[in-house]
Amino acid sequence: MKLSEFNSLIGQDSYVRCMEKKRIDTAIVPERAAAAHVENGGQIGWWVRTGYIIVDIDEGKEEALKVVRKMHLKTLMCKTPKGLHLYFKTNKDFPQRIGMILPCGLKCDFRCANKGYVILPWGTENRKFNNCRVIEDLPLEFTPMANRRESLLGLKEGDGRNATLFAHLMAYKNRGANDDQIDKMAHIINTIIFDQPMEEEELEKITKVPSQTIKIIKPYADNQMIFDKIAHAEKCGCLAVGIDIDHAFDSAGQYDNIHGHAMSSKSLEELKEFASSTSLPFIVKGVLSERDAYQCLSAGAGGIVVSHHHGIMDYAIPPLMILPDILRAVNREIPVFVDCGIASGMDAFKALALGATAVCTGRAVMPSLKENGAEGVRDVLLAMTGQLKGVMAKTGCYDLGHMDATVLRRRTF
Repeated sequence: MKLSEFNSLIGQDSYVRCMEKKRIDTAIVPERAAAAHVENGGQIGWWVRTGYIIVDIDEGKEEALKVVRKMHLKTLMCKTPKGLHLYFKTNKDFPQRIGMILPCGLKCDFRCANKGYVILPWGTENRKFNNCRVIEDLPLEFTPMANRRESLLGLKEGDGRNATLFAHLMAYKNRGANDDQIDKMAHIINTIIFDQPMEEEELEKITKVPSQTIKIIKPYADNQMIFDKIAHAEKCGCLAVGIDIDHAFDSAGQYDNIHGHAMSSKSLEELKEFASSTSLPFIVKGVLSERDAYQCLSAGAGGIVVSHHHGIMDYAIPPLMILPDILRAVNREIPVFVDCGIASGMDAFKALALGATAVCTGRAVMPSLKENGAEGVRDVLLAMTGQLKGVMAKTGCYDLGHMDATVLRRRTF
């Protein structure tokens, strides 16, 4: 490929002049000036412009080539001494990142629009474009995973291979991958990336990804404990992570102590730090006022749980009474869940009809959990679901998207 062909394909005249792969000035120059610099013995880089992104793989060059072929990827690609530069189109504004992990388990850097450049083959050795003259849209399979840092290259039995793969696939699912994509990526990782592939039966057990969980963390006085638990939730592939803000104090108004760990109240700034530290949706549990709901929204919360921690204050307003006001406060911009007193399908119906995104239940299943374990929990949830269906049928609500609050009679005091 000639520089003029590349310039025509990219459609953006933006180059930087380099020597020994390092930029020599701050100027962004057109094709003609770039070509002249190459003729004088220099090197050039392409300044990545809006609408494009480069996935720079410097780990496992041979494995990366196999993954590209296995995925039938048809996009402009440059082979480098260490790996590959994959050229993609995107309308998203990604941050410039290094040391990210791709869904295939290889480490990469992100070269993003208006934030960096990549060295081009002209004037350099051991760099060559493939024969493809198309640039594809960035696929999910090559979108780096913000919540993964652990490379899977070369893993074998005995070094945490299976647990690492499970957490990786859960995180991939959180990024939007469907079952077919998860299964395909698992087989690519197993046959290409791992040093010792596992048996097919063993792999199938791992790819059967179970229901995901939301990890709610206590308001530990030691914020580092909270950050560590957020990171652990990401590693385990949780659907979301959050904090339980209503458990900071004991009944006497002193900071609580749970299993030897001191609790403390959290400021708005601290909540912002927790929320910004993770790529997972951050949930705040224990919201019981319009002001707190709005502040959670401004802190970057991905959802809130309206709850008084099952009567942590006997005189607190019941969640269902404050729910409509909280929904107005956040303008339904984030999911709003309801906790406390959800013991039947009728309780769930009231909350959902008032506008809750979903309901949470805990104490209602405890006796059955103690007596019959998981089977007991399932029986309780099935019974509650049956009750909910019955109430919906009798009130003319044909699905959860068409709950009618007018069938409820709200008392005013």
